[in-house]
Amino acid sequence: MRIYLHAQKLMSEDKLDQAIKEFQTVASTFSKTDIADEAFLEIAHCWTKKGHFNWAVDNLQTIISEYPSSNSAPEASFRLGELYENRAFQDFSLEESYGNFARVFDVYPDSPRANEALLRAGNSLALQGQWLEAVPLFRRLLFQSAGSRFSSDGWLFLGQSLALTGHPLDAMKAIQRVGGQHHEGASFTRVRAQGWNTQLYRFHVIPHSMGLRPMSLALDPIPRRAAVMAFDPNGKLLLVDNERKALVVYSREGKQEKLHALPNPGRALSVDPLGGWLVACGSCVVQDGRSIRFRPTTSDKYIEPKDLKRISLATIQANGNLFLGVSGGKGLYRFDTQRNVLDSSFPPNVPGKILDVTLDPTGRICLLFSQGRGLLARYDLNGKKIDQVHGSALKSKRLTRLTVSPLGYFYLLDGRSQEVLILGSSLDLISRISLHDLGIHKGSQLAVHPDGTLHVLDSRTGKIFRLE
Repeated sequence: MRIYLHAQKLMSEDKLDQAIKEFQTVASTFSKTDIADEAFLEIAHCWTKKGHFNWAVDNLQTIISEYPSSNSAPEASFRLGELYENRAFQDFSLEESYGNFARVFDVYPDSPRANEALLRAGNSLALQGQWLEAVPLFRRLLFQSAGSRFSSDGWLFLGQSLALTGHPLDAMKAIQRVGGQHHEGASFTRVRAQGWNTQLYRFHVIPHSMGLRPMSLALDPIPRRAAVMAFDPNGKLLLVDNERKALVVYSREGKQEKLHALPNPGRALSVDPLGGWLVACGSCVVQDGRSIRFRPTTSDKYIEPKDLKRISLATIQANGNLFLGVSGGKGLYRFDTQRNVLDSSFPPNVPGKILDVTLDPTGRICLLFSQGRGLLARYDLNGKKIDQVHGSALKSKRLTRLTVSPLGYFYLLDGRSQEVLILGSSLDLISRISLHDLGIHKGSQLAVHPDGTLHVLDSRTGKIFRLE
């Protein structure tokens, strides 16, 4: 059909407004034919490219409601799942994302997208901390698509789910099944599988024989004054260089990919499971390259004016909510995705000043307090304490930093003794590492790569060491 082909040509040339008009003509003129649903699919694609996500959603939902038996219907559901998982979408919702992916494999089980939808739906549940509910989806995926390009990821995430639900040996068996498929991202899947399997073996088979060795990262350019660091889900290193007043993104090969200018020196860095990042810069927070400032107010439900210049703690949930803390503060501010304040003192009745904050893979809030030699406590999203462990019980001298691995293991830095304490998911001590014995002079920051390996920033030499 000439008008449809011309509209596709316009779309390929990025003449999106003209393409939309022609696709709309096709959809209205041939509304009773098979090409109408395809036109709505292309219109949604154009609106997505233009960043008008709500209009893209409207066109995709039109396909599902008016052409439910068409070949485009499962694709429309899948794309809705992707849109609702896009943080740039105002109506971002992991629940909606899961529901649309689930529609693909429940209503259209023979669709070419069904297996990928199973994987994405399982990941949507995992991002919400519902690892137990994700297990049946990963098992179903592996049953239906043995040997497909999705099976390696299926085995990997099934292993992660089993590890986080208290079955480490079963997790090892699943992760060992990760195969050698050669598709985009497969090599990184194998890297993670190898790292996770090593971590499970060390912590559950030979827990007192770590055998670690430090490997200095070769970064280009070398950071001048590294302050804080983290890894994104793809294994890229994000590092705040306060001499350059910038967030530097390094590739997996150690080459600088991007540099984001910061208005002030960065004090805290957080990366969420979807790859979004934020840096606390004193009086503001920079999120994904955009500066977010908070207006002073006297309401006890909002951030206090005196706190505006002291934001030094930050973490972000998979659903986009922010937790921010201030130097010397005894609670966190919690903001929703629209940056409305949900809490001004989270959690209630904290035992001391907060030194560090992070989220474990199940979405629970993990706080390190200054009380005594340090206190690690976990809270649910309602602020109820789940469990805790005192630094004295771990025979530490002064706990200063905290991070968590993808399999739920805790790494605590003892700044005074220069040791890293490794805790299991139930906060039991598994092992401890002497940084001095590894040639690391003054560890100041910790970060965990997606493959589970621990990285330590030596503030005396400015080097970052990977512990293998």
